[in-house]
Order: sequence, then structure tokens, then C-alpha cells
Amino acid sequence: MIFARKVPSEARSAYRLDAWSAILTGVYTGSIIPFYLVVARDKLHASPMLVALIVASPFAGNLFSLLWAHLMEGRHKMPFATVPWLVGRGFLVAVALTTTPVPYSLIISLSMLITTASSPAYAAIMKDVYPDRQRGRIMGYARVLLAFFQIAATFISGILLKVVGYRIIFPIGALFGVASALVFGRIKTSPPAKSEIAGRTGFWRFLVSAFRILRDDHGFRWFALSVVVFGFGSIAVSPLYPIFQVDRLHISYSQVAVLTSVTNIVWMVSFIFWGRYIEKYGSLQATVITVMLAILCPMNYFIAGLFSHPNFLMLIPSAVLFGVTNAGIELAYFNTVLDFSDETTTSRYQALFAFLLGSRGMVAPFVGAAVMDALEMHNIDTINVFAFAAVIMLIGAFMQVIGLRRSASRKSK
Repeated sequence: MIFARKVPSEARSAYRLDAWSAILTGVYTGSIIPFYLVVARDKLHASPMLVALIVASPFAGNLFSLLWAHLMEGRHKMPFATVPWLVGRGFLVAVALTTTPVPYSLIISLSMLITTASSPAYAAIMKDVYPDRQRGRIMGYARVLLAFFQIAATFISGILLKVVGYRIIFPIGALFGVASALVFGRIKTSPPAKSEIAGRTGFWRFLVSAFRILRDDHGFRWFALSVVVFGFGSIAVSPLYPIFQVDRLHISYSQVAVLTSVTNIVWMVSFIFWGRYIEKYGSLQATVITVMLAILCPMNYFIAGLFSHPNFLMLIPSAVLFGVTNAGIELAYFNTVLDFSDETTTSRYQALFAFLLGSRGMVAPFVGAAVMDALEMHNIDTINVFAFAAVIMLIGAFMQVIGLRRSASRKSK
């Protein structure tokens, strides 16, 4: 397996299975994720609110993270990761029966909602099977493989969607996702710690103790609040990206594949860079840099919208930036949460963080869609929503900078 020799011997077995799972996940995501919003808008003529529903659905799943984390405390974590993947990805097969926007949107949304429930368990598994200092780099290796096969699947699917349609491509992609979950489930994990088993409590006590983290851990509270503010702006504008592409650019599936592949190529390379950067400088500093770069993405769409006849090639800069920032944010957020927690509190921290992300994600897409509708009613160009989102993201980035300075100040004392 590629990169296996660079992985410490004690983690090599887990890495091999993780890497094969990542390859299958790449085919699954490459076949579906770049296209499902464009299909909703272009093929099925879904409304902005239905597009917003699909965007919000993974965040709705995050709202259940605290309950899911409570259920898995003191138990083996693997089923709590693989079962949501198996059910959620398998559910996508039903998209073969859809021909109208509402059933299609509901199936996609429910699938994304269910699969997201795996995040607390996945975090605990990564904490268990990979050494702390090398975790970011090893996860980066697996993501490189995921990205490579995602790029290939995206190119092939972009061509085949015109020929056979989403009702065949999406279910086939979903089966690769199911296979990925089965492979990942073979990773051997440690049994639950005795302290974790002894520390199990009722759900309400667990809930209170999870939210108490925000009171007791000042560093995590500042980090989480800044992420919520930044992410609100980022997610609010998410439904507008495919709407802009379809309505303004009249984009084709092949052009979507080009933009997505640019993102994925940069994403693939960036994982190696960010994995090493986090090892050297820390995950919090990496977070600050990525969120600053991410602000340029909506601004690229805003500038493209100022032209009377925009071309999809104008969005190449944002495609590059999406690759850089998505890789950085994925590794930085994940490892920052792990840095704040220990072996017995990882799932609790991750679940609380996921709940906060879910809370903002449930509201932000609909705010973005509502602002877009309001602008249209007053004959104001909807590209102004991109500028609106960039301002909110800038506020969140500023909070990240303050948080980094405070963290550095505390460490120097």
C-alpha cells in the first residue's frame, strides 16, 4: 500500500485498511458529491430552499452527535462509525426511483443526515489507532489516496451522467460507499478504557457535562465560537454556488467535473502539506491560515458575477482555494479538537463540536437562501450574498487570530 512504509509499524495494519477504505470512499464521493446539487437545480429544477435543505442535512445529523456519543461511551466505537455509513450510503440506492425534486432532495438529505452521525466515533477511532504526533500526517496519506480516486471517479461520472443519468450513476457510487464502510470496519481497535466504562452516566448528566466543557475549557470555547461564526458565513453561501453555476453560467456536467477535479487535485496535494504543517506548527495556527484563505472563495464568485457573460473558467481560483482550504480545515479542525481532549473525553469533545457545527449548519443555508430571495424581490443582484458571506467569514477569521494570540500568550507564561 502506498505510503505504508512511512507509517509507524504499530499503526501500519490500521493504515492499510484505512487506505483501502479511503480509495473506495473516493469512488463513492467522486461519483455523487460534485453533482448532486447541480442535478437538483439543473435536471430537477429544485428551488433554492430545497437546495438549502440538502446543504443543511449533514449539519442536521451533527445535532444527534451528543446522543450518539453518549450511547457509545464505554462501548466499542467501530459499530457507531460503520452502521451510519452502511445505512446512509445504502439509502442512496433509492435515488434510482426519483424523477421529481422533492423525493430526490429528501433521499439525498436523509442519506447525508445519517452518515454524519459517525463523526464522534470516527474521531475516537483515529485517536486510538494513530500516534498523536503522526496522526495528521498519516490521515493526510489516506486522504491523498481518497482524493486521487475521487478525481478519477468525478471525470468518469461527469461523462457518464450525460449518457446514463444520475439514476444509475448515484446508486452505483453508493455501493462503493457501502464497501468502504465494510473495509473500515475490519480495523482493530482497543477495548473501551476502564475509566470510560466506569464514568458512564445517564444521558442528561452526559449532556450537562458536555456543555460544561464550554464553561471550563476557555481555549476550546473561543475556538468553537470562532468556528461557528466563520462557518455561518461559509455555509450561508453554499446553496448559491450551484445556483450561480446553473443560472448564470449554464454549466455542464463536464465543466463541473473540471472544477471539481481542480479542487481535488489541489486537495490531494494539500493534505501532505497540511499534515506536516500541523505537526510542526500546530493545528490552531493551521486553522487561522485556512480560514483567511477561505474568505477569497465567495469573493471570486462575487467578482465573476460582475461580468455580463461570466465563464466557468473564472471560477478556477476558487476551485484551487477550495482544495487548499478544505484539506487544511478538515485536518486542522479534527486535530484541534483532539488536542483539547484526552482518551476518555475525545468522543465528548467531538460530539459537542459537531453539535455546534450542526446548529449553525441547520440555520445558515436557509438564511443564505432567504437573503437571495429578498434581494431578488427588490431587484438587487444576488451576487451581493457572496459579499455578505465574506464579511461574516472575516469576523470569524479575526476571532481565530485573537484566539491564536491568546493561546500563544498562555503557553509563554
